Amino acid sequence: AFQPQPYWMIKVGLDIGSGKPLEVEWSKEKSFDQGEAHNAIQQVRFAAGCYVVNVESQQKELHRPVGMNTVQLLKTCSTGLGMGPGKAMKVAENLYTSGYMSYPRTETTKYPPSFNVTEILEEHAKHPVWGKTAQWVLRQHGGHVNPPTGGKDVGDHPPITPTKYATKEDFTKNSEWRLYETVVRHFIASFMPNMVYTETTAHLSIGTEQFKFTTHHVQDRGFTFVQAWRYKDLHLNDEESLGPQPPQLFAGQTMRVMNGQLLQSYTEPPSYLKESDLIALMDQNGIGTDASIPQHIQNICERQYVVIPGSE
Repeated sequence: AFQPQPYWMIKVGLDIGSGKPLEVEWSKEKSFDQGEAHNAIQQVRFAAGCYVVNVESQQKELHRPVGMNTVQLLKTCSTGLGMGPGKAMKVAENLYTSGYMSYPRTETTKYPPSFNVTEILEEHAKHPVWGKTAQWVLRQHGGHVNPPTGGKDVGDHPPITPTKYATKEDFTKNSEWRLYETVVRHFIASFMPNMVYTETTAHLSIGTEQFKFTTHHVQDRGFTFVQAWRYKDLHLNDEESLGPQPPQLFAGQTMRVMNGQLLQSYTEPPSYLKESDLIALMDQNGIGTDASIPQHIQNICERQYVVIPGSE
């Protein structure tokens, strides 16, 4: 059985002249050695100040999605909509038979070269929710969008795409609208730029202990403009969390230590496996197919081998 283990963390606030302490992170993050942690906090409390050793910046990218296949649809429905794979496939099949989206059972993520992307985007350019984004994509490509070359073609059905324009009022069930919206947003996102941002880390020295402060500056929101949850999942320390004028630290800078705390906490048991993680693991290990994965998961739920809290 799991036994919680104590560990210690150090919380430090620096004076940057704003009146509000700048909280920085201990480079070790945590220590399971109480003596080591105690010595570290003593270094902080008796240090003359904090010294910025160096500042490093690195540009990073979050790549836009490729075409949506069944596994991606099931994972997104589980994570974002709280909709189990059995219900997700039932809803998707209803949308398919009603003409709102393409066939939902496919392993392919690469659009066919002949696929008419422009026609679908033009239809959605007048949509009240994502119409302006579709218009922007069309303008960026001079009015004609070619299918991207990324993704994988396994020779079955093409990726899942919207096939008919619809608004929320066209659906009698909220689950149908939410899944339709998910498919359309993924489709539009697959033709948008990657998200580009810069991660800047200041390495700090307080006594003999090392700390760091990391900020993020977004150059291009890219596809996350239409898939906002992908942006939130990054948990960036950006202008939204730090304010319009985030602290600018530079090498050689010195600051006064305003406060230092030694905090004790305990380890927690590993998180339960998420349904979306189970779907991904089954796909990676060849357990079931895009058609049978929902049934496998439904079977183990009905037999009460597992419980999925919050799932429809």
